[in-house]
Amino acid sequence: MIILSVLLFSISTLYTQAQQKGVSVSLRARWNGTPYVSETAEFLADEDPSLLWKYLEVFGSAHEPSDMEQCWSHIMSHASALVPQGVAQVLPLVVASRQYTARLEMFQQLRKQAHPDDVSCCLVDVEGRAAHSAHEVQELITAALVTGATFNGTISLVEGDHVHPSSAEGSTAPSITAVLYGPLGAACTSELHSELRKVTGLKYAFRPVLVGECEVGACMRLGSEERTALPGFGVEAVLKNMEYSALDDKKTSSTIDESGAVTEEVVSGTVKGFDFDTLVSRNPHLKQELASLKDHLLSSDDEEAVKVWDLADLGLQATQRIMAASDPLSVLAEISQNFPALVSSLSRQKVNESLRSAVAFNQQILSPGTNYMLINGITFDINTLDFFGLLDRLRQEARLQRSLSSVLGLPSKAVQQLLAMRADASGDGGLSDARLELGKMTPHVIFQNNLEKDFMYTSRFSPSLMDLLQTFPGRLRPLARNVFTLVLIADPTDPATLQLSKILYKMYSDYYPVRFGLALSVPSVIQRLESQRRTGSSVHAPAWNNMISSEQVSRALLTMRTAFGGQAAFSLLATIANAVGLEWGAMDSLVRGSFISNWEQAAKTATGAKARLAAKKTGEEAWEGVITGSGYASEVGMELSDSTQWLMSKGLTRSSHPIAWLNGVLIPCPEVTPATEQELMYKILMEQQKLQEAIYFGRLVDEEDVLEQVMEEHTTVTRYNPNIMGAADAEGGEGVVQQIISLSEVLRHPARPHLPGLSFYHQPAKTVVGSPPRINAVTYYVASDLSTAEGRSLAIQALRYMSEMPSSSKTARVIIIPNPVDPLAPPSLLELLILSASDIRYEPRQEVASFLYKLIKDQTLNEVLSSAAQAPNPAQTEAMKAKAVEAHMDAESYIAALEKRLKPDAGAVQLREELSSLCRSALKLQPGDSAVVANGRLMLIHSPSTGRTEEFVAEDFQLLQLLMGKYMMGTALASEVQKLVSEATAAGTSLYNGGSTEAQSNVMDDIVAVTASEFLSGNNGDNKISPGASKQLMQVTGRLKGKAVELSSSSYNEETGETTQDEGGSSPHITVILNPLTRSAQRISQVLQLIRATLGCSVALYLNPQRDLTDLPLKAFYRYALPEFEGHPSNTQPAPPVATLMKLPQKRVLTINMDVPEPWLVEPVKAPFDLDNLRLADSTTRTALVEYDLEAIMLTGSCIDVTQGRGTPPRGLQLHLGSPFQPHIVDTLVMSNLAYFQLKTSPGRWLLSLAPGRTRQLYTLDKDKAVGSDLAVSKRSTDVASAVDDVDDDQDGDDKAISSQIIISSLSGKHILFKVHKRPGMEKEDVLLADKEEAETAASEYDEDEGIWDMMFGGGKRKKKKNKETKQQAALTAAGDKQLSGEMPGAITSGSQQQGQQVALRGGEVINVFTVASGHMYERLQKIMFLSVVKNTKSRVKFWIIKNYMSPQHKATLPELAKNFGFEYEFVTYKWPHWLHKQTDKQRIIWAYKILFLDVLFPLNVERVIFVDSDQVIRTDLAELYHMDIKGAPYAYTPFCDNNKEMDEFRFWKGGFWKDHLQGKPYHISALYLVDLKRFRALAAGDNLRIVYDQLSKDPNSLANLDQDLPNYAQHSIPIFSLPQEWLWCESWCGNETKHKAKTIDLCNNPKTKEPKLSAARRILPEWEGLDHDQATATTRAEELLLINPGSCAAGMCNGFAEGGPADDNAAAEVGFAANSNRARTERGPDVYETKAEKEGKEQQPVLNGDHEEL
Repeated sequence: MIILSVLLFSISTLYTQAQQKGVSVSLRARWNGTPYVSETAEFLADEDPSLLWKYLEVFGSAHEPSDMEQCWSHIMSHASALVPQGVAQVLPLVVASRQYTARLEMFQQLRKQAHPDDVSCCLVDVEGRAAHSAHEVQELITAALVTGATFNGTISLVEGDHVHPSSAEGSTAPSITAVLYGPLGAACTSELHSELRKVTGLKYAFRPVLVGECEVGACMRLGSEERTALPGFGVEAVLKNMEYSALDDKKTSSTIDESGAVTEEVVSGTVKGFDFDTLVSRNPHLKQELASLKDHLLSSDDEEAVKVWDLADLGLQATQRIMAASDPLSVLAEISQNFPALVSSLSRQKVNESLRSAVAFNQQILSPGTNYMLINGITFDINTLDFFGLLDRLRQEARLQRSLSSVLGLPSKAVQQLLAMRADASGDGGLSDARLELGKMTPHVIFQNNLEKDFMYTSRFSPSLMDLLQTFPGRLRPLARNVFTLVLIADPTDPATLQLSKILYKMYSDYYPVRFGLALSVPSVIQRLESQRRTGSSVHAPAWNNMISSEQVSRALLTMRTAFGGQAAFSLLATIANAVGLEWGAMDSLVRGSFISNWEQAAKTATGAKARLAAKKTGEEAWEGVITGSGYASEVGMELSDSTQWLMSKGLTRSSHPIAWLNGVLIPCPEVTPATEQELMYKILMEQQKLQEAIYFGRLVDEEDVLEQVMEEHTTVTRYNPNIMGAADAEGGEGVVQQIISLSEVLRHPARPHLPGLSFYHQPAKTVVGSPPRINAVTYYVASDLSTAEGRSLAIQALRYMSEMPSSSKTARVIIIPNPVDPLAPPSLLELLILSASDIRYEPRQEVASFLYKLIKDQTLNEVLSSAAQAPNPAQTEAMKAKAVEAHMDAESYIAALEKRLKPDAGAVQLREELSSLCRSALKLQPGDSAVVANGRLMLIHSPSTGRTEEFVAEDFQLLQLLMGKYMMGTALASEVQKLVSEATAAGTSLYNGGSTEAQSNVMDDIVAVTASEFLSGNNGDNKISPGASKQLMQVTGRLKGKAVELSSSSYNEETGETTQDEGGSSPHITVILNPLTRSAQRISQVLQLIRATLGCSVALYLNPQRDLTDLPLKAFYRYALPEFEGHPSNTQPAPPVATLMKLPQKRVLTINMDVPEPWLVEPVKAPFDLDNLRLADSTTRTALVEYDLEAIMLTGSCIDVTQGRGTPPRGLQLHLGSPFQPHIVDTLVMSNLAYFQLKTSPGRWLLSLAPGRTRQLYTLDKDKAVGSDLAVSKRSTDVASAVDDVDDDQDGDDKAISSQIIISSLSGKHILFKVHKRPGMEKEDVLLADKEEAETAASEYDEDEGIWDMMFGGGKRKKKKNKETKQQAALTAAGDKQLSGEMPGAITSGSQQQGQQVALRGGEVINVFTVASGHMYERLQKIMFLSVVKNTKSRVKFWIIKNYMSPQHKATLPELAKNFGFEYEFVTYKWPHWLHKQTDKQRIIWAYKILFLDVLFPLNVERVIFVDSDQVIRTDLAELYHMDIKGAPYAYTPFCDNNKEMDEFRFWKGGFWKDHLQGKPYHISALYLVDLKRFRALAAGDNLRIVYDQLSKDPNSLANLDQDLPNYAQHSIPIFSLPQEWLWCESWCGNETKHKAKTIDLCNNPKTKEPKLSAARRILPEWEGLDHDQATATTRAEELLLINPGSCAAGMCNGFAEGGPADDNAAAEVGFAANSNRARTERGPDVYETKAEKEGKEQQPVLNGDHEEL
């Protein structure tokens, strides 16, 4: 009997599971699939560019397997053989994730743009002309080389291109470029590749592209059979609140069968005591209401209700169950992803007291419920998980571990200890915020004032620093203290200096509390001192008549200071500046006159003995002394020389423009504009804020010198070099090209054994056997061509640093590597001397460096050293010996070593060639380049190809040592390696393989240098988490009580097919601190399972649950789409990623939402049911299939106006994005919030430009244009979209600074900083305000000078309006609402005449209506609304529909509906900005879209728009509202009715907070409102609304009715025009006595009766049934025309795609997207719909127009 019961139970369970239904969601790219073999090649190219060429040749000769199932293994095995095991382990997962599909599509689009009509399998683009055979290639290359012809224009290579190594060989740059387009494995690709790689003088790039006509094997096509399915997204099924039914009654009482046909379902049966058969038979007219009641009762059948008091411990109960599981990750995924179904079971789980106490203890040091993730000890953000960013991080970690273990040979434990060191990194700031310490300035700086001594300050102001705390924001507090010291370092005759001197003198005259100074930087004096440093001999100053004017003026200023003080010198400079402005004449006479007049003026007010004595001389006598250098000018020449030497030592003479030094902060002043004074004031105010903080916390006190205390507050340096102090991977501050390179390639190079002999470092003269090796913090590779002056100069400075600066260089190693232009030419004698140093192993290396330094700087030996090597003559030999003796070296031994190197068979040329090869391949240099590579940071000092040379002296090495040692972990790594050596010695092991102490030291130095370079080139943590978080989290995990869930690394045994644990594995170690009941847990649980299974990562899981819960923490089922492998990833082709939810409640109503990465914009294209109201019980299929498309990859950025020297948002600036052939495809406006903008893109080449009209009239691009970064965590340049400067030659004549090229090649999107500046004379103009009066009006409400960060979240200043609206409105009424100049077409007039004049209608003739709908019921209501508007409105109507939430069915039928009803429409969409506080509830997101993005949703030529709710019926002509005078307000709403007294209890605005806040103003309803977009933008209303929203929305109890509460809350600052009551009537709030006056009727939800909307519509609106019938008939006809069954939508009919790919591939070639074919053709005429491309007769048809899909 018991057995029978168990059997029956099992059968019942299996039956239930078989009946269970679910949802399967996939997401596909909108381009054709890309081959796996090409994506594998891209993976290899990112690991090492040379690997791609090896892979290409492998597949040129490899034979394909006969069995298709072996193709994946065939592709993986060939690639894995080329990379180390750790990297090979990551390869299958990366390729299965389709991470490179966007880059391959970018290559495809580049081909289509260059050769749109060429469909051949392979082609070679030679400077714009196509070749298809080796013979054609030879002909085109020969013609290009001989004639220099560029045919159709030069080819522009992009980041991500694969350039053949042969292109880098040789001493000259290639003259022409050729690009091969072709698929891997094709015979034509192999043939053309073989031809191109043989050509010299050619830059050859390969772009793997597969076109349909190619004849390649099946394996080579694998992955391209259908559109690419993408992973990395999540799907949630949210339990919907059915308080108000949103089910379409035409579909809720039906079921969907396998074919998609709809069948009626009878409302019957008994549910919770209600007999619905009886109820329906007695009340047939209430059938729909009874169906809603049944839905509500059934909605709680699937789960047992949980009481509120059972919620408190759910987090602990989930933790208990996970901790006790044998497979914790699986249980974590099960609980978090299916929580709504398991909550009842979890609530009965017992919690151990030990667990409860451990969690309580842990949460004393860790915030409850927070989530963190560490990969090898470094943070990774899992709260906004980016799957592709995680893959990049794992690859970086695998690459880093490979370098440390295989290249350096370190054991696993040592590798882990070194990796953990990254947690101590100070972030990427380095020295970028360091201040320059000038030390004692008095002898070298002319000070105008001293606030602590001058009577003009001490008599009026307090000396107490505490008074600085009592300062109003934006104001300076006068103090009798030198709180601010501003020193101008400049050439006194530079035009910018003269302008600045007038500004500073004015600030001084206006009692600015700043101490002003001037340090003279004279070019002629600098040149003399540099010459003296090079030659070692003094250079005297020229006679007065031969001096340049700047030196003459400097001597005059110094003489004036000597006689009368600094104030008199400043007065003289101001006089000269004013005189230059008045054009008095030649500079010499101007200076003379200014000096004499100022001397005589100073003599009249002389105070002090010295000044009174000087006053006895006349101005003429004093001037004569200046000329002759006598009297008061006798010492000025020496003072000028000393001051210049001081400036040179500080690095302040490298700039040709003035520099302002403010309390150590350097402010370059390349040009002076009217905003310069304001910019200086801004910097001073920023400094004041920092000082106020220091004073408040007691770090600045009255008793000590203020400037000294300020310097102690900050990191300081004693020398300025912007190339060192700025960030790498960019153009240095003054033009030094910098990047980060991995030094592991140096260790793998054949020339590595020669490097120890070329190394110079500090060591004791004798070393004790067995003593620990010396370890240096920084290794410098100094590459230079020693036959050139520039190369020798760099070598001299490196040797001087080693010889004369031991305090800094004692922890440095310098390796000098010859890098000649021609490696095969004979070496110079100097090169042989350096190479000979490798033979003197017993000499202390610092003494060898000293000898070489003394030798090279000896000018008498310069000629023989730089010439071709030959034996020195006796005199030269003796000179060399003398230098050796001076350096305490064995001279005879060194000369003997040199003579040995001079012998022909010594191999000097071969060694030279090897070292030159190392410079090219490992250090990434061109032949002849001079560069410094410090622990992987490369700084190019001289390039013969570009002719650029930068100064780099020994003091710069000193500064670089500070940066790389202290701030870039060099010193910390050296200490850690020393510790590892000691530990290994104590354990009887070794980190190195014996050898001498010096050999061991070189190995340890290599470990430090390579590790530092890998850390720099890798990722040291998530940039969303503050620096230092990794270290803090590592400390926290060490203190957490209770054992973590430890999951060891695993490996796959191919023989047994089993996964085994690997305790000593070298895979990345992942530490996760996780709240198991969060969205982060839902995502990461699946991801951890995947990477542990495929990569063998070890995982430590610390659970951090939220305690004392009062609400369900998760209300949605969730799945994350990832690639799936049935066997070993290298052998088994992955299944397409799909998110499948099978454990869903069958009778509950669910809403399906997508959770996608920030850069993705997706839309549904197949859905057999209502995604907003899914009830699986209605479906006869076991799995409902849903398909989404990746509609766009977002290009986002900040566009800043740098006119005033700092970034301010150019609000309203319009940007166009397009192609070179069609510059305007999409457009957008720039917000004031963070200067943010966004545009929809796809992979390919794009042109971002300033829009024609007022934007382009006011602005031009800054010279820096666009600076880009990836939106994802990865920062690897080859994986991200790139921004490449370019210009549009066809626009604005000679003015080409209007556009920049953008390359999109990554699924991770692109974020750029786009810099613009205003044209001369346009500095005060506003792009949104075309006429002066309007500009003045808006200026009272908007401060254009606010910075980006002030504009964000409430920091901006907003002035209150005064009575300026009346005058404004009078002008608008009289002349019509003027349109923006250049941005919009001319005003559309009504055609009527008043007194002989046309009167322009506000907003134009077309009535623009904005609406949104989500769910089949609301889309049904929306169509009824469309029909009611069109029937009652006589003017042309255009609907603007938010596309984000439309169903595929609705989108598919709209074109036919538009044709039948006679309206126009256009889709609009906007991706929620990442910086704006996000909503999670779908309804609240839709509400937010109604109000938050009004200024950026529509193009500028839309002046007005009316929002109409979808559930509204219009009974009047909307033109009346559209053209209404709303008295200058940005929008108009209708106040809520108050005459339905039954609803008084629900009128929340009548009391409490809202009553107090409104202060008598009405509370308005948001179902209908008019927006004056022109006024809305001019007032920056959108920016202000977003600021208010971001502040309020973080409180979950605020903005309950977001779309209504927000404008009503903000109406004190953003006024609302109140419409007459008849403009909106709804039964819930308005009495029936006013219904007959209603112009619109809205089906508001009734909080009292909860009546379903459709039921209310039939009861309230007599015309509703007729309208519903009309729309239903039109919808049915549209579905029949589209060959769509009701309830389904074939791909291609919804979004312009045929099954499996774009409908028109050629049409899409221009922009990368497939063109939308559902373009409505109505009776309004073709001009409304015709694009620019169509008018010009082009084939290309854009998908997007104005960031809106025009239909």
